[in-house]
Amino acid sequence: MGLSFRILGPAQVLRDGRPLRLPGGRPTALLVTLLLHAGLAVPVERLRQELWGGQAPASAVANLRTHASHLRHLLTAPGEPARLRAENGGYVLRVDPGELDAAEFERLVAEGQAAHADGRPGDAAPLLERALALWSATEPPPAYGPATAAAFDRLRERRAAGRETYAACRLDLGDRGSPALLALLRGHLAENPLREPGWALLMTAQCRAGDRAAALTTYRAACRALAGELGVTPGPELTELYRAVRRHEPRPPAGHPPARTRDRPPGDLRPASPVPHELPCPTTPFVGRRAELARLRTALTAARERPATVSVYGMAGTGKPHPGI
Repeated sequence: MGLSFRILGPAQVLRDGRPLRLPGGRPTALLVTLLLHAGLAVPVERLRQELWGGQAPASAVANLRTHASHLRHLLTAPGEPARLRAENGGYVLRVDPGELDAAEFERLVAEGQAAHADGRPGDAAPLLERALALWSATEPPPAYGPATAAAFDRLRERRAAGRETYAACRLDLGDRGSPALLALLRGHLAENPLREPGWALLMTAQCRAGDRAAALTTYRAACRALAGELGVTPGPELTELYRAVRRHEPRPPAGHPPARTRDRPPGDLRPASPVPHELPCPTTPFVGRRAELARLRTALTAARERPATVSVYGMAGTGKPHPGI
């Protein structure tokens, strides 16, 4: 069986299905960082930033070498070539196909979404179900550097999109709002309350289950979430679904609406809290053109005693002053 690496949850390394004892702390953070860049040489300076940030001690590079040496011995079985090696001023970790759960997750999600886009929900659903099952119930520990944390954010975004595509597949295959599907979507929205596709899918599943009142309540919850966090109202796809529910259409669309933009028209249900409006920045004083301003002020002063017309002309963008300046 060889090695398998798990980072979609607490970091684990298994050899022939049995977990190895990881040292924890910075050595494990180093392992996770290298796994996210498997097969690529990660420079020592970048690793130092990831493990210590701006508070790296003078011994950081020496400590990094010690951590790498420990991992090299841990991951390499007798008679095998080293998995971790120094290369081009950094370290590179070899990971074979199928050994890293994050890579398998991304592959399965990509294949599942492609199958769904081709109109094959029966092929897509098992792929996406396998992908989502790779995630542990426990989130990865937060003690990683900024680049590693950003990589996990991207993986979580892929998980959210995968959940929504999986739910859409279930609905396409005739799921009538089963308790398992409803629980999946409610848990998904508890973690991702700003994703309109998730709200639309939950409303659709509730309607399939015959609970239109719950679907209307879900729409109001979506309005509150979007207004409270972003100061926006639902986009047209979610709003049209709400109208379909109110019209008592027999089978509201099970759509998978795209991500919203900030310039969507408001829905029927306005959020209870006011939507903030941004005002333009205040104007700045006019500068330069001292000679022209002096002539303009002289002409305006004379016009108080004898009426006259003062015209200011020039090409657009040349900065024509307001007479009140």
